[in-house]
Amino acid sequence: MTTASLQERKLNIIGQLLIINDDKIFQKVEKILDKSIERPHLNKMSKEELLIRAKKADMEIASGEVLRIN
Repeated sequence: MTTASLQERKLNIIGQLLIINDDKIFQKVEKILDKSIERPHLNKMSKEELLIRAKKADMEIASGEVLRIN
């Protein structure tokens, strides 16, 4: 399958989604997408873990271990 035809198919599906007014059909589409799209597993962090990571990042920046891009 070529990239162009895949892009055309995606745009066609988007167009069809825009005109769906039936909530049941939309829910079915959402369910199919949820089951078929692989998403990365994200672990929730506690507030303490987030603060520790932020402080570590600040120290790495201050010590020059991380490049700053302006």
